[in-house]
Amino acid sequence: MIEQQTKNFQTRRKFLRNIAGVTFVVGTGTAIPTILATASKNELTHLSAWVRIEPSGKIVILNPAAEMGQGSLTALAVIIAEEMDADWKNVRIEDSPIEPETYGLQWGGKLGGPMITVGSRTVRGYYHALRLAGAQVKKILLTAVADKWNVPFKELSSDLSTVTHLNSGRKISYGEIASFIDVPNSLPSVTDDDLKDPRTFKLIGKKLDRFDIPAKCDGSALYSMDIRVPGMLYGVISRSPVNGANPTVLNASEIQALEGVRQIVNLKHGIGIIAETFENCLKAKKAILIEWSKGNQADTYNSEEAFTSYEELAKASQPGKVLHEQGNVSEVMSGVTRVYAADYKNDFVYHAQMEPLNAVVSVAPDGRTAEAWVGSQAPDGARRAIASTLGIQFEDVTLHPCYLGGGFGRRSMSDYVEEATELSNAVKKPVKLIWTREDDMQYGAFRPICLQRMMATVDKAGHIESWSHHIVGTGDGLLASGAKNPYYSIDHQYIDLRNVDEGVRTKHWR
Repeated sequence: MIEQQTKNFQTRRKFLRNIAGVTFVVGTGTAIPTILATASKNELTHLSAWVRIEPSGKIVILNPAAEMGQGSLTALAVIIAEEMDADWKNVRIEDSPIEPETYGLQWGGKLGGPMITVGSRTVRGYYHALRLAGAQVKKILLTAVADKWNVPFKELSSDLSTVTHLNSGRKISYGEIASFIDVPNSLPSVTDDDLKDPRTFKLIGKKLDRFDIPAKCDGSALYSMDIRVPGMLYGVISRSPVNGANPTVLNASEIQALEGVRQIVNLKHGIGIIAETFENCLKAKKAILIEWSKGNQADTYNSEEAFTSYEELAKASQPGKVLHEQGNVSEVMSGVTRVYAADYKNDFVYHAQMEPLNAVVSVAPDGRTAEAWVGSQAPDGARRAIASTLGIQFEDVTLHPCYLGGGFGRRSMSDYVEEATELSNAVKKPVKLIWTREDDMQYGAFRPICLQRMMATVDKAGHIESWSHHIVGTGDGLLASGAKNPYYSIDHQYIDLRNVDEGVRTKHWR
């Protein structure tokens, strides 16, 4: 039985109070690290990424990104380790606290955006700031050695967690430095000039063993599906067959009397069943009789027939939402005979992540705090969703990030976390909510269905003269990613989006 494992999940302040060694911190608001602290001194705020060096030589790097098999856990640590010349074999990676103002992505040149792992933006979103963080750690270490040995800074070099005095050959390890380093009164500034020449990289771009693989091979990797806490119950939900339908239970007393069933919970979109075992939940779910409301927007929607109406919309003269327009496409197309046209059709696609959606949420008896174990692409969003569901503060929720058994965009949503919160709140006990594969297929959030109609004209030389692109489907902004043509010199372009709200749940799909 896998019991609750904290994995050193704690707030930044508790972490700093409890550790030994020296901690290096990156300040938000700029991409330049600005704070250095030891465990015994200042309580720090407004942090974004940090490194701990212990006297043993162990280097702990905190990771703010979700790891779902894509390697972010290792990649971000490598960026810091590269610039600080860390010996990779001594690096350990731990999850950062779920504090977006501190550990959020670097958007608009500043850290502090959302803690969301989507769209291949994790490495590029953190890359520059974490390089600067590593460079400053190295500069602080070298400065401390220069002061202790009374030698010029420029006579020192670093490599493999060791500082060397070039003239004498004297060496000292980062662990030894951590045992005596003092907080400097004035931290050294770091600019792009302090960063390494990529041609000298020893870690970035090189073949390295991923940090998460051994645990995933020996079974010790912790997914939220593995979590079991004392007193935990299980939950399933019978969700609406058509999005928007509301349920009425017809045999509640019969279900309540079934073996192991603790409670039935009415939700807007389904009926939750809380029981002592998952098997108890599934038996009750199979036996429950529900009457669903009619007149929902998606009641009569047929995706197989939708393309016929989409083709008509693509031909309509009424424009949609204009995404990009330059020149005069209509005029050019009306005056040429060489027009190339093609329709591309995308149907709904299910995410089919390997690990079914699940979450463990434990609401306190007074309902004023909660603790959760979740595999999420947006852990700050999940933490916020729990707080919102309960009407409490973000700070009143403790969220333990777990490995993700696949995401593909689906786990950037927090609907399954909200559901687990509602079930736990109904009994004021920890509840593990599990979606079956059938649940996810029926009530999924799919890649949108759409028709993309593209037309182009060419001049006598065979060059593209005009470009027209009509996007029709359900999913709104999800349909239009990448529609613009910024890399081609086409004088006349027109791209529009003709969204049809079908009442179906849609989401990014990797």
